[in-house]
Amino acid sequence: MTLEQLILQAYALKQYQLAGGPGWLPTERFDLDAKSEGQPSREEMMAMLRTLLTDRFQLQTHREPVEQNIYAIVVAKGGA
Repeated sequence: MTLEQLILQAYALKQYQLAGGPGWLPTERFDLDAKSEGQPSREEMMAMLRTLLTDRFQLQTHREPVEQNIYAIVVAKGGA
């Protein structure tokens, strides 16, 4: 997977919600081989992935609100 895909999975983001990072983020591929004890839930696995990204890639994140255009499809005054 690319590092971008790993980040999107770990933080449950959509592509448009991720900004910044080096130019190779969407192209450079990595193989992950990890083991855990027991049967962790998906949320526990994503928490472990976030820790791995922080430890191995020194990933630093922050959230900020971004204004975007939103379009609404509504029924005209005269009906459909």
